[in-house]
Amino acid sequence: MSITQMIVNKRDLTQAILKQVLSYDPSNGYFLWVSKHHSKRIVLNTRAGSLDKSSGYRRITLYGHTYPETHLACLYMTGEFPKGQMDHEDHVRDNNTWSNLKDVTFIQNMRNRTALQGTITGHQGIWYNPKTNRYIARIRMNGKSVYQKKFTTANQAIEAREAKLKELGFHDNHGSEH
Repeated sequence: MSITQMIVNKRDLTQAILKQVLSYDPSNGYFLWVSKHHSKRIVLNTRAGSLDKSSGYRRITLYGHTYPETHLACLYMTGEFPKGQMDHEDHVRDNNTWSNLKDVTFIQNMRNRTALQGTITGHQGIWYNPKTNRYIARIRMNGKSVYQKKFTTANQAIEAREAKLKELGFHDNHGSEH
């Protein structure tokens, strides 16, 4: 059976099949079509996939199945789909350069999150308690508060929280704007 007649189940896609239809440049994160085996409508040497504007992630459809581009990058480079989640180290969801991607657990991915929008102090995990006239620095892990202390200034709270995040193994980018 030729590849043009193949029906590939989503998890049966292999590195060999992937490389027959797409090339991946790890330095820029782009997938290019190298064969029309997948579809006659393919324009060779053009970028594959599209940007999902609602999520900011890129996706590619192959053999009737849509894959996150990050998962295809992992399969292309390692021969396997990711065991966990693919994390963008720089928080840019469509930057799929290989050096920017890491196969991580859910917990590791949560430790490299961007800042939540709308915080009163402008810093994630820092809030002001008007009753005590103190700033509170708080860290939650696995749904539980693992660190909570009071400070007289916002800067003291921010510095103490950042030090504790490092001690707990959070990524340096955790809580950054971008």
